[in-house]
Amino acid sequence: MNTLTATAILSYFWFISRILPNYAAKRALKLMFTVDKTKAQSKKIPKADIVTRLPDGSHLHVWKGESDKSVLLIHGWNGSFDHFQTLFPLLRDRSITIYGVAPLGYGKSNEMMSNPKLFINAIKHACKLIPRPVNAAVGHSMGAGALAIAASEIELNPQTDMKAKDIIANKLVLISSPASFLEVIERFANALRLSTKATTLFTNKVEELVGKHEEVEVVNKVKSSTIPSLVIHDRYDKQIPFKDAQRLVSTSKIATLYQTEQLGHTRILFNSTVCDKILMEIE
Repeated sequence: MNTLTATAILSYFWFISRILPNYAAKRALKLMFTVDKTKAQSKKIPKADIVTRLPDGSHLHVWKGESDKSVLLIHGWNGSFDHFQTLFPLLRDRSITIYGVAPLGYGKSNEMMSNPKLFINAIKHACKLIPRPVNAAVGHSMGAGALAIAASEIELNPQTDMKAKDIIANKLVLISSPASFLEVIERFANALRLSTKATTLFTNKVEELVGKHEEVEVVNKVKSSTIPSLVIHDRYDKQIPFKDAQRLVSTSKIATLYQTEQLGHTRILFNSTVCDKILMEIE
């Protein structure tokens, strides 16, 4: 998006939110949750051995490995498995079985929109088919926040056909994760320069779509989880502030922080040292 286009969009929302706040809130909702299909397809990762369509329309991808180790991968908003292209061959070289979750709106899905609740649901559906616990579950950005929530809810509310001790993974790796989806929503509204009334309407509409805000607060879920977590975050992340990582770690007694410098929000996934850290959690 060039500067001229961005300025035009911001001017539009500033103006329309002050004369038609409800309409502006609806437009903001669509803008926030529409998936960029040009980025949501994996092109640099080998074809999975098995792709299963899950009940909610999401997909579980499986790359079989011969070792007894396994990992679960969840990409972020407007992401794909290509974001794990540096980590992927390292996992394959070690014959680690890889499970990848593509939420509704991503991968083979024809849907144009997605949201955090759909990420959470996709992970829960996938976990019913995955031999658990995997050695580590790795999520990025929205995928990391959704993973933390899904892991906590499965842990606290096991299915009737599962043992109470059944968990998603022995360890969680949360990369560039938000501490609060509500704050992500508020930052989006502020970035669009919505009026106060339009912002309230917008956050209410998000709640209608995703669920009550307190139910999708990542920091609260991490606090109650018994799964050790490695939180990886760049100090200069412009999309999700570094303070979110600090909040997650300070809230949990069993989370540790690994901070990077000048890698940003997505390039952090392509860093070899970061990938080595993830491998240590698996092995």
